[in-house]
Order: sequence, then structure tokens, then C-alpha cells
Amino acid sequence: DEEQRRETSRSMEIIHNSKRNIQTAQNTVKVPCCLCGTLILPNSAYQCAPCLATQFDLQPILQNGAGDVLQCKRCLRFEASNNKFEYHDLETHGLMGICLKKIPGLQNSNHHHNGAIGKMKLLDATWVWTEPHSMRLKLRLTVQTDVLDATLTIQQRVVVELVVKRKQCPDCNREFTNQMWSAIVQVRQKRPALDDHGVPKGLMVLEMALAKAKHARKHILDMKT
Repeated sequence: DEEQRRETSRSMEIIHNSKRNIQTAQNTVKVPCCLCGTLILPNSAYQCAPCLATQFDLQPILQNGAGDVLQCKRCLRFEASNNKFEYHDLETHGLMGICLKKIPGLQNSNHHHNGAIGKMKLLDATWVWTEPHSMRLKLRLTVQTDVLDATLTIQQRVVVELVVKRKQCPDCNREFTNQMWSAIVQVRQKRPALDDHGVPKGLMVLEMALAKAKHARKHILDMKT
């Protein structure tokens, strides 16, 4: 924890001061931090970056509520959305997109400190190496947000850890259940292909429905007409 706090204080940057329009010439005049007395360039909080980091540590906000990354044990695909699994290698952009969606702190506009921290803006994201069998994924995020009622903009680099858990995908689940079955279905038609108004009927309607139903087509092994 102490190492994490030192890393946060080192990665804190004061980006912008919207309360005062301080000119470059005025920035040469330094003022003491109101907490530790360190001489700093003036800002609306009158605090140095390490002191601001102790009050506005973004790492717990991003880590809190971070969801689990679900992976099928058999086919090793990751769940991208509800029961939709995709192939992604470790430390790829596709897997990073899945992980970022699991961090609610990047999606929510209201955070802790009674609304003193505004909505976070993601500037950069990189992978932190983890042991492949550790079932852990780590991201180093560079985020920017407004604090103190939007009078000050800060930027921090934080590390967020996500846990990989197993979940059997629907395709693998069908292969391991007793309800799996296959059948040959023959469909015949005794009516014209079009009705009196030129509307397709019968087999044409069935073929059009199968062409649009991607989920149904993957269960069809072969189809002949």
C-alpha cells in the first residue's frame, strides 16, 4: 500500500487551473503548499501534487467494482458481451477493450468525495505483465479528471487489476450436455413460390429467415435444395 501511494504521488500531474487565469510570467512566483509548505506554482487548491494525490487518489475509485473477466476453460475464448465469446490473445487490443468495459469507474460520471471528482477521461492504457497462470490481468491507465468543483484538472497513472474466472461458453456447453442431438429435416412445398400478390411464400420465406438468423445458421450442419 505504501508503494502504491508513492507511485500515485509520483504520477500525479496538475494539468489546468480554471479558477485563475495565471499567466506564464506569474508562474515564476511560487507559493508554499498549504499542507506541507513545499514551494509550488500557484493553483486553485494551493497544494502540491503529492498532497493532492493523498486527497484525490483515483486508484481505489477505478479498482472498486472492477468486474471479472470470464474465459471458457475449454476453448479459451473470452466473454465480450452477454454469452458472446471471442478469441483474443493475452495483451492484445481486443482483450484490453473487454477489460476496460469491466471498470465501472470509467463509465460513471459521479464518484466519491461528494461529487468533488468529475467524470474521468481515459488518455492511455497499457498492459502490465502478469504470470500467464496467475489468472490476473493488470492495466496501467492514464486518466484525467476535474476536482474541486471543476476548478482544477489532475492527471494520474494508476494500475487496475482484474481477475480471470472460468465460464463455459454456450458452444462448449452443448457438446458436454446429454441434450445434444442431431436430426435430418425434410421440408416439402405444394404451393406456388409466390401468392396472388407476388409475396414469397413457403420455402422462400424459410430460406430468407435462415439467411437473416445468424444464430440459427451455426446449428445447421448442411442444407440442400
